[in-house]
Parts: sequence; structure tokens; C-alpha cells
Amino acid sequence: MTRYEAHATIVPGDCELSIDGRLIQLVTVTLTDAGPVTMPDGTDIQRPDVTSGQSDVDALLRLIDARINAPDTPEEERTRLQRLREAAGDVGQSVLTGLLGAWLSQVAGLGGG
Repeated sequence: MTRYEAHATIVPGDCELSIDGRLIQLVTVTLTDAGPVTMPDGTDIQRPDVTSGQSDVDALLRLIDARINAPDTPEEERTRLQRLREAAGDVGQSVLTGLLGAWLSQVAGLGGG
């Protein structure tokens, strides 16, 4: 897939206290394709804007839960997903929000790595 151009909009959001008492500013990051996204066969596809934030963390956790509870999920995968779900709950929403935001930036070609 070829991405010609993308834009990121960062909007300040709520603040929360970190475990060490520092105030952390949460942000919402919206990634938008500013031009066509082209598949290897040359066809253009339309992709919706991608927005990070608390709701995305909740959506991720719901997806993990759905896969855990799906009857066709192999037991080994279910066990790994349960460990992932427990770890996600342990690190908290602000850490997951930061990870999702960084991942979205990288996917959009805006981040390093």
C-alpha cells in the first residue's frame, strides 16, 4: 500500500495525575489521509480518519474480550489474549492511549521507527 500524504491533528484533552504525582496532558490524535491510498494493483481506497484516545482504548479492550469469548478462538490464543487483557488493565488507560497514539502515528508514516 502506498500512502502519498497524511495529516495529524493533535487536540489537548483532559489531564490526569501520574502515579508519581505529575500532571499529564492527554491528547486526541486524528490521522487523516490527505490524498489517495493506493493498493499495489493501482486501485485507490478510501480510509476513514483514525482517532486515538480513551474510546480507542476501550474499543481495543472490547476487541480483545470479543476474541477471548469467540467460540472459534483456539485455547492457546485465548490464554495469550487473557494475559494481554490482564496486562492492559494493569498498565492503565493513559499508557495504552500513548501506545495507541504512537502506533497510529507510525502506521500513518508520521513517527520514527
